[in-house]
Amino acid sequence: MKINIQTDEPLVGLAEDLVGNVYQVRGGKGARLGHLHIIVAHYSYGEGFCAQSGHVTLTVDREGNIVGGNSYASHYFLDKAPIAKCEGIEEIQLTVRSL
Repeated sequence: MKINIQTDEPLVGLAEDLVGNVYQVRGGKGARLGHLHIIVAHYSYGEGFCAQSGHVTLTVDREGNIVGGNSYASHYFLDKAPIAKCEGIEEIQLTVRSL
C-alpha cells in the first residue's frame, strides 16, 4: 500500500500566525536538557535595505521555568515543525510603571 500525498509542502501561515508555536531547542545545552522555544511576538520595522523582521521567543525548561529569551529572523522557524501551541499568548498584557 502507498499513500498519495498531494501537497508539495505543509502550508506556512503568515509570520504573525507563528506566535504561540512551541519548538524544541536545537543544539547545545538547551537541547540536551529538553528546553523549548515559545514564540511570544512577531516584530517588523524599518524600510528598504534596513528592514528587519523576526520573532521573539522565551526559552523554558521542562518544568516551564523561563530560562532565556532570544530573537530570531523571520525565516528561522519557517522550515521547522512546531511540537505544540501555547494558548493565550496574544491576550497577555503587562503594565510597566515608573519607580
